[in-house]
Amino acid sequence: MGMFDRLTSDYPLPSHQQADFQTKGLAYLIHGELGIGGFLDEYRITADGRLMLRRHVREWRADSDAPLGGCFHSVRDWWEEVPDVHGDIDVYTDGPASGDELPGRVEFRVRFTHGRVEWIKVLEPKA
Repeated sequence: MGMFDRLTSDYPLPSHQQADFQTKGLAYLIHGELGIGGFLDEYRITADGRLMLRRHVREWRADSDAPLGGCFHSVRDWWEEVPDVHGDIDVYTDGPASGDELPGRVEFRVRFTHGRVEWIKVLEPKA
């Protein structure tokens, strides 16, 4: 299994435009962290193909019912561009389809070149 990152897209996709995707490729592509899988971060591709990362300022809030005695809560968030990302990532979803699309797992390979989507290809389902 392992950790992953979430990705949504305003950029036109072959299908499943409104779905939430998962990917394990961004940690390596952005941070050079091989084998991590992801950091549970949230990404979005803009309509013009730029990759954005959702950043947060968090503060600790005590809660005697929480297993660790509290948890971090986001007090401010914003989208920050990931500059000059370059390479391929695979994204996948089992999320619901919309319109005439069939439900079920779908996978795409997304190529970023100099910080923008170059192309998106549908991957064939694995046997």
